[in-house]
Amino acid sequence: MPVTTTACGAPTSVTASGIVTPSGSFTVSWSGATAGTGNAITGYYVYWRVSSGGSAPTTSTYTGVSAKLNSNISSYSVSLSSATRGYKVVCGVVTVGTVSGFNSGIKTGGSVTINSLPTAPTLNKSSQTIASGSTGVTVTATKGTDVDTS
Repeated sequence: MPVTTTACGAPTSVTASGIVTPSGSFTVSWSGATAGTGNAITGYYVYWRVSSGGSAPTTSTYTGVSAKLNSNISSYSVSLSSATRGYKVVCGVVTVGTVSGFNSGIKTGGSVTINSLPTAPTLNKSSQTIASGSTGVTVTATKGTDVDTS
């Protein structure tokens, strides 16, 4: 009787968390992966993709991928070298089995946004009175410059 081998099951849940800066890190976590028939789980690959529209990674289109992780790991910290503020990072995880060619498909999910600088306040005039009252206190805002040093 021939031995039947089936692919591992992809995780059922993939999440990403953390406040991400352009050269910062975030954590990808997953759960629910299953072994295949005659195909025990030996580890995972974590994929991520940084894009303006939040496109999910595939195993052929991605920004980064982890080295094969051990089977007892269910989270991974991703470090970015430089990403554009406001872009999204979407993650995916593949379950790797003992039998070559019988890995799971990629389960995508979990996204974080590279933090953005707040919008600078605007003044239409070079100087504008904000508050004035009977106390004799006047608050004046003066238009200045904002320099991004990041």
